[in-house]
Amino acid sequence: MRGSVLLLALLLSLTAQAQRPEWKHFVGRQTIATLAVGQGKLWASTVEGFLLQIDTEARTQTLQYISDTGLPANYFRVLGIDRSGRPWVWVRRYGLFVYEDGQWENRTPDQIPEDDTFDAFFVDSEGHVWIGGRGSVARYDGDSWKIYRSGIPQFSVRALIRDTPGHLWIGVGSLVALFDGARWRYFDFTDSLGGGIVSSLAIDQTGHIWAAINGKGVAVFRDSSWTVYTPENSDLPNRWVHQVLVDSRGRVWVNAEKELVMFDGFAWHRYTEALNLERLGKNMIALDENDRLWIGTHYGVLEIGDTYHHMHYVGDSTLVGTSFSALAVDQQGRVWVGGNDGLFVFDGNGWTNPNPELTWISVLAVDAQGRILVGTHTEGLAVYDGSRWTQYVQELPDYQVLSLAADQTGKIWAGLFRGKVVTFDGADWTVYDSTNSPIPPAPIYALAVDRSGTVWIGTNDRLITFDGTDWQVYTAADLGGQPGAIRQILPDEAGRIWVATSGGLMCFDGSTWTRYTSRNTGLPRAHVEAIARDADGQLWLSVGSTLAVFDGVFWEFIHPPLAHYAKIVEWTRALAVDASGHIWIAGDGLLVYRKGGVLLQEMPSPEVPDRSLLTSFPNPFTTQTTITFELNRPGRVRLAVFDVLGRELQVLLDGPVTPGRHAVVWDASGYPSGVYLYRLTVNGRSLTGKMLHLR
Repeated sequence: MRGSVLLLALLLSLTAQAQRPEWKHFVGRQTIATLAVGQGKLWASTVEGFLLQIDTEARTQTLQYISDTGLPANYFRVLGIDRSGRPWVWVRRYGLFVYEDGQWENRTPDQIPEDDTFDAFFVDSEGHVWIGGRGSVARYDGDSWKIYRSGIPQFSVRALIRDTPGHLWIGVGSLVALFDGARWRYFDFTDSLGGGIVSSLAIDQTGHIWAAINGKGVAVFRDSSWTVYTPENSDLPNRWVHQVLVDSRGRVWVNAEKELVMFDGFAWHRYTEALNLERLGKNMIALDENDRLWIGTHYGVLEIGDTYHHMHYVGDSTLVGTSFSALAVDQQGRVWVGGNDGLFVFDGNGWTNPNPELTWISVLAVDAQGRILVGTHTEGLAVYDGSRWTQYVQELPDYQVLSLAADQTGKIWAGLFRGKVVTFDGADWTVYDSTNSPIPPAPIYALAVDRSGTVWIGTNDRLITFDGTDWQVYTAADLGGQPGAIRQILPDEAGRIWVATSGGLMCFDGSTWTRYTSRNTGLPRAHVEAIARDADGQLWLSVGSTLAVFDGVFWEFIHPPLAHYAKIVEWTRALAVDASGHIWIAGDGLLVYRKGGVLLQEMPSPEVPDRSLLTSFPNPFTTQTTITFELNRPGRVRLAVFDVLGRELQVLLDGPVTPGRHAVVWDASGYPSGVYLYRLTVNGRSLTGKMLHLR
């Protein structure tokens, strides 16, 4: 019986391991490019090339890299959602696509070229889909398209709607054109001050037509004439208006470049400061059936209701960027990742940014003392000793550090872009270049120190060693032919030197060079960009879109399961192996592979306060009110008060807060009667409440 139980436990363990994914893609913070909402779903494209779907009721999200969706290209724009809940997107150079029955289908009208640009989308009361292209409008009734060209200027149609009588309104260039079924009328917004681009149209409950005129302001068509609101004659903050939307209560919402504005029929209200919004672009705001406003931001999608707002973070909000070039594993087992957008550390549970000032990271290394060495393209060398950072810029003859290494004494070696190698022993700097060594005036792409203390230096066309006294140069002939540019040098415990080059993998055993290429190993191609060694002594390398592992005798090739995983591997810039055997791959994305299953924990969800636990009492109040909230775990909290125009009046709390229930008193004796907003932000996520002050 006991043997059966042990066997069952073993089988369950093996089954769990078999079900664990072997690949993990760390998706950094996503910037929303375009979005549309309707029928309980939100669809959005991101600048980083992902397709996002949010269930607006369940608040769940799905994120897919575009190449894994079946769409043919990375650049696309979400146009809208039809009455059946199907999203429509435009893909550059491929045309118009709709998502139906689990797959994307090309619905570009035959009469319109696929390389046309589609900007405008509208669904009429009959459920017909209207699309605006260059000098044309197309209507889809579910079976076929009807194309309208006559009377439409040969510019991109950027906006279109149909009013209650069925008249068609389009925005094209600086014109709003009206087609009543028989003839066209044109309204030109060009005047002595110049024109603007009609970028959006909307209709309110009274049948009035609203137009966003980018470069001029907001216009409304009433009683057969237009009224134009500009910063000069209204409280509209600027004239760069991308979108205009009207909700079911007749409120007009305006996306004015860096400002979100609402017009209630009497006054303009600004919300940008209260919501902490950044720049808003075209197709960045949308209204759903419940009058909730959805806004695309640099962190994800912001949902705004009457008494709250909620940020739907997309990707990891700390990990920024899609281009990574450096990896290192420190003595505590943490993984350091560097790229154009900064430096990030993964501790097994989540990401942190240890130094927000550092960007454009080129290389990372860890020395024998456990210090983190950071080379950058723009700010020289930075060293972290576990408690403080030290930056070296002026001390270097060139601020572009391409390679790093450290010997057992703690001396730092840095290879620079302009063909110089510098050393720093903690007190003095030494520079080696073509004037005092055989180092050529060319970028130093690779550096390493072997177990004997010899320094290995790699350039575009040669390999150089320095033992502290003598220099030796290995040319192409010494290496058994043209090896290509040196990309990385990796000494092992056996005293061998492994060299990744654009012409193959090289190995030096102390006397003989061996070259591994596609001809003698089965490698898919010769170019080897990065190498790393695991705890078992196996060598890992990225070759094309394949991971290869070499145990000294046999080769194994691992192919990524998804197209965009393969793309990241193909453009690998760095590899590293952590203590659990995960292979980290940095390139145009960040991947982790582990045979048998990835063991890394998921990023824990940031603390989000429950809306029901955020209150103010008394409300209404005369002089003071107490705002209470509750946290389940520690977090950084900011509590601020705003007026109804979104202007911040007072910060009540800003700093770390322990778990539990907290109360903060606001004394409003110095403020006039009226409605005020309070916003609670915990670890970057916010909720808003209203309170009424009566004097």
